[in-house]
Amino acid sequence: PDKPPKNYDSMDGMPGIFVCTSGDDVGKIKDCRDVDSRPSFSNFLKKASEELRGLLITAIEEQTKALIEVEGSGTVTEKELKEMLKWAKKVNPA
Repeated sequence: PDKPPKNYDSMDGMPGIFVCTSGDDVGKIKDCRDVDSRPSFSNFLKKASEELRGLLITAIEEQTKALIEVEGSGTVTEKELKEMLKWAKKVNPA
């Protein structure tokens, strides 16, 4: 939906996902994305290993960029992400 359901607010950077901000369900998450295309274990099982490897590499690279924008360069987390990226690039998806 274009608008959040009643008592829910949009989650920044996550279109179609809403968090309850008032009423009895405060803190509960509502995922309104298409069940057949949203990230889920079932949907990832349908993907080829090469595609999954690519998604992982992209995710790590984007997380690293976002981290540097917020915290600057040289953090412990950035170092850990770089190690993860090095490992992901070595994975043989065959």
